[in-house]
Amino acid sequence: MNIHKTTWLLAAVMALGLTFWLYARPGVIVLLAEQLWSCF
Repeated sequence: MNIHKTTWLLAAVMALGLTFWLYARPGVIVLLAEQLWSCF
């Protein structure tokens, strides 16, 4: 495996992990949405 393939694989695993972590904690999304909405 070359370094570019390893980097892309690591990035994909991190993205999936982040997605599942946020899915397990909906309060984080609500908090971010409230902070974003307060800007308008």
